Amino acid sequence: MPTAAKKKTITKKLKPAAAKPEVSKTSTAKSSPTAQDPRSWAEAYVLPPRMNMMKSRDAFISSGTRIFAVLEENIKKYKPGKPIQKLDILEFGCGVGRIALPFFHKYGRPSACVDVSQSSIDYLNSVIPGANPKISVFTPPLPFPDASFDVIYSISVWTHLEPAKGDLWLADVARMLRPGGLALISTSSYGQLEKHRQHSIRGAEWADVSDDDLRREGRIFRDQNYAGMKGAYGCTVHDPDWIKKEWSGLFDVKDTLVRAVGGHQDLNILIKKS
Repeated sequence: MPTAAKKKTITKKLKPAAAKPEVSKTSTAKSSPTAQDPRSWAEAYVLPPRMNMMKSRDAFISSGTRIFAVLEENIKKYKPGKPIQKLDILEFGCGVGRIALPFFHKYGRPSACVDVSQSSIDYLNSVIPGANPKISVFTPPLPFPDASFDVIYSISVWTHLEPAKGDLWLADVARMLRPGGLALISTSSYGQLEKHRQHSIRGAEWADVSDDDLRREGRIFRDQNYAGMKGAYGCTVHDPDWIKKEWSGLFDVKDTLVRAVGGHQDLNILIKKS
């Protein structure tokens, strides 16, 4: 009968759709760098315990996702010749992987990451050993040959280094980069200076530091005596114009993206001079 034939035809058309396997969000995120949810990387790992930058799960995931997106955008912009997964990339000051985890999940990068915290490195070796997490020394150089990397990024490190150490580490970043290599380094400037002045604990150290002082001096450091840190390690603020002038000996300072990192740190775009 025509009616029965019609039903049979419809059943055959529907079978492939009914048999299509269901793919979970986690497996989609693991298998493809084009996953819909940029926060899906967090489902792939046992996240770190409360330490370092891990104060709450939501904040850790949100800030890591946002900062990684800024780095990803600028790596694509300034190193367009190779796909990110083919670049040799170092994270200097990785902590417990707030950025390394989403980065590695999407691209299998960074190629190496270093930090002064043994507990942070132990954790990262347990979840992303392919990122080659290693303990950093407190004084340069790092144990990598000259011209080892295409990209080096460092978030919330120069915001704490005292000036002499900052200069030494900047020179080591230049040493490790290949000619034309990209450095993405965050610093604090006027927005963070105001936060320092208003801070319930740090305010006493910064109350007498004005915006004019920073414009005049270019860089100001206050020692905060952070637990577990050797030598001078506190909070540092940089004037973006000072960076453009003083860091131009080693790098072509392409740009300073004000408050691009977490809404309160600037991101400096540096290309190593050939």
